[in-house]
Amino acid sequence: MRTIWVVAADRARARIFECRGASGIAREITDLVHPQSRRAAHVAGSDAPGRSYDRFGGGRHAMAPRRNKTVGDIRVFADEIASYLARACQQRRFDRLYLLVEPRVLGALRQALDMPTRRRIVAQYPLDVAGMPAAAIRAHLPQYL
Repeated sequence: MRTIWVVAADRARARIFECRGASGIAREITDLVHPQSRRAAHVAGSDAPGRSYDRFGGGRHAMAPRRNKTVGDIRVFADEIASYLARACQQRRFDRLYLLVEPRVLGALRQALDMPTRRRIVAQYPLDVAGMPAAAIRAHLPQYL
């Protein structure tokens, strides 16, 4: 019998479910939380951009920030999820993997996953369902996994 894992994640939370068999019911096995990603943007340090004067004339304009801290937090959390999945993959805890991940996080997670874990991915869905009950998450997957 194949062991199937389903990852439901957003920028601050990743829930991992296990399904036994092709039509198995999802059972939550872990809940990874990244509290830094829950911070509001102004708390994370991204307040209004600074202002600058033009070199000639009396005009002023806003300066663009060099880096968005939210994007950095997403990458850090995606790395945490990827390392958890890589360890589980090495321990052969799952055979197939489904990703139901918020679009911004899905891109970062794809980059962070190692090749053995990537090979076990069956499908990827850009959905924000991490806060839903297990039955609602299972409803977003095919009937037979």
